Amino acid sequence: MEKYNVTEIAKWFYDNNNKVTEFSYDGNLMLQKLLYFADVYHFVNNNDNLYHQKPIGFANGPVYNLTFWDYSRNNLQETIATNRDIDNDTLKILKIVNFIYGNYSSKTLSDITHEQSPWKNKEEDCLKSYFNPQIELSDLTAEEIEDLRDVFELYNDMEIDNFKVDKIGDNVIIYDKTLLLDEQDYSTLESLPKENDSIFIEKIDGELVYG
Repeated sequence: MEKYNVTEIAKWFYDNNNKVTEFSYDGNLMLQKLLYFADVYHFVNNNDNLYHQKPIGFANGPVYNLTFWDYSRNNLQETIATNRDIDNDTLKILKIVNFIYGNYSSKTLSDITHEQSPWKNKEEDCLKSYFNPQIELSDLTAEEIEDLRDVFELYNDMEIDNFKVDKIGDNVIIYDKTLLLDEQDYSTLESLPKENDSIFIEKIDGELVYG
């Protein structure tokens, strides 16, 4: 499968995730993590990196230098100017990554990257202020790859274009776009305790059901 420049995939996330367009420190972190998870899911499905460029390790997780500095210094002007069609298999990965991770905070996403072997194996160097090691996705363990493939297949089997993802209260909520939520529903969802994973909701006989 053909590889991409990281700016080409960053352009897709810029066009499809409002948090990326904030031009803030958090927005930059969000973009970096979405790029990383796209790289990861491509790797576990194809045994190869998605980009020509590999990530390097910072204290807050993996970073792709081309887009990090374009974001920090240039408001993504070079990235926004990118124009390339994305193949359907890659587009599916990007949609799934945006669907799963696109509504979490940048800190939550950083914490997830810290739990995975590519960053964890280089943690000591990543935490240094003067050295940023190259992150290798081949450091993912067999167990991590299996778990990531299971997650990917779960969402790959869904018609994700038919679902909506919202941040309600402390949680990321997923529901069918045809489901209408009223004030009581929002109040109920806002009061739910924080969960580590997204919450799927539906209504059965007018009652809100979630899990």
